[in-house]
Amino acid sequence: MTMYFYNPVTKSCERFIYGGCKGNGNRFSTKEECLRACGQPAGDVCRLPPEVGPCKARIPSYFYNPVTKSCERFIYGGCKGNGNRFATEVECLRTCGQPGKRLREIQRVRSPSTLVTETFLPRSLTSMITTDRLHPSSARAPTKEECLRTCGQPAGDVCRLPPEVGPCKARIPSYFYNPVTKSCERFIYGGCKGNGNRFATEVECLRTCGQPGKRLREIQRVRSPSTLVTETFLPRSLTSMITTDRLHPSSARAPTKEECLRTCGQPAGDVCQLPPDTGPCEAYMPMYFYNPVTKSCEMFIYGGCLGNENRFSTKEECLRACGQPEICKLPKEPGPCLAYMPRYFYDRVTKSCQMFIYGGCQGNGNRFATKEECLRTCGRSAGDVCQLPAKPGPCEAYMPHYFYNPASKSCERFIYGGCGGNGNRFATEEECLRACGQTGPTRDGLRKPRV
Repeated sequence: MTMYFYNPVTKSCERFIYGGCKGNGNRFSTKEECLRACGQPAGDVCRLPPEVGPCKARIPSYFYNPVTKSCERFIYGGCKGNGNRFATEVECLRTCGQPGKRLREIQRVRSPSTLVTETFLPRSLTSMITTDRLHPSSARAPTKEECLRTCGQPAGDVCRLPPEVGPCKARIPSYFYNPVTKSCERFIYGGCKGNGNRFATEVECLRTCGQPGKRLREIQRVRSPSTLVTETFLPRSLTSMITTDRLHPSSARAPTKEECLRTCGQPAGDVCQLPPDTGPCEAYMPMYFYNPVTKSCEMFIYGGCLGNENRFSTKEECLRACGQPEICKLPKEPGPCLAYMPRYFYDRVTKSCQMFIYGGCQGNGNRFATKEECLRTCGRSAGDVCQLPAKPGPCEAYMPHYFYNPASKSCERFIYGGCGGNGNRFATEEECLRACGQTGPTRDGLRKPRV
């Protein structure tokens, strides 16, 4: 059972697992309740320095800087630290931000006089903005040099820059354009500074820097004695991954199973037997693997590169690939330990999800943190889950996820805290749309809702 206690050493409220009985009075259901009872007044917390803590997670967080009077980003290690730590900039400003003040916002006008409008902004944001009265004589477009100083090099120059990791030590997979190989390649960005030749995805990199396409032969099998050759237009930077030859009828055969496995890897059944593989990199990415011994999907920390295919973004994705039919048939299993952890299991007899007390170790895969997760895996249809509201949960991780919004009929982004929550939570927009979104166009051109 997740609870909070006040730590007088770090002067902050920290999470712990309560066994369910006895204990003492330094135990609160929520962090807010703990802070109200024991914590320092907001003013004191906001003056504390940012504290990473001794653990080595990489959790983007915010702290209030009383010198600059603004909320600034830092990387939290995942444990200890102090109370001057917030999951979002908005939460930080709400707690520590100063009262707003008026700020002059200048607009260019054609008349001889100056037009001055006023905008209300939080004081903590105004350090980033400087304004002066704008007279008609100075109302000109910036020079190219001024523009470049402010906004950097044009795309062509950016694409020739070398990849730059930067001085920080995050492990953020990114892409840079390599003008020698004329392709977009992966590198690990440290999280700060660097240069403009850095893109979140290969597609974004190619869109900015990719070379003009060239013709590529695409071979199709035909039944006539002659060879059919078609041509497809592909970006030049992709063609290094593809080799083609003329395909003659004599070689127009299906690949053997061995050739297929060599090219595409093991079938799903074999993938689910592989051990969890963290890989050599040092990112901190919670993922799931299928454990064939316990017949359940369990969490592990993935380093961000290499590893194997027994790795899934969500427990549901893992269960769909490796374990769902078997897991839902297993009996409830509290295990031999004596913790007091309310969990849910799927009851095949009543065809419903029931609560039970899990002891904290061993057990089996028919065990879910929430009723919604249990129902989504074993019980009711996805349609019910898709009606649930977005729920960040009580923990304070910063994990971008998606939920289905039945009002807008779209999948929208929200920040999941890392525990609790409900079944309307997906690692990617595509996964959300697959589960809750709409099917393809109908004959009248409109999209038809899932039923």
